[in-house]
Amino acid sequence: MFMYKKLYILGLLFLSVLYSEDWEYSADAAEIKQINREQVKQFNGNVFITKGSLELKTKQALQYPEREQIHLYGDIQMIDNNTAVQCDQLVYHTSKNYSVAYNDVIV
Repeated sequence: MFMYKKLYILGLLFLSVLYSEDWEYSADAAEIKQINREQVKQFNGNVFITKGSLELKTKQALQYPEREQIHLYGDIQMIDNNTAVQCDQLVYHTSKNYSVAYNDVIV
């Protein structure tokens, strides 16, 4: 069990260094997988993503580097400076720094 935790922590460190782009990711579990021939980074459980003043909290996030998007699912909180948004689904466009929120949106 101890060795598994070491590998898990090393894997998260590898992901954060390899794909940082000034974005910081934290989650209970993270993996890189192929979905429809596209490399996707999946983060599950207590997901926390930050870049500068932007904070994203959710249950699950999928990052699509080729599309320059992060898709968030479940109990989402987005805080950026003095703006706060809560919703159930959000797509953040990383290259253009804007997001689209869906389902039970509270601003």
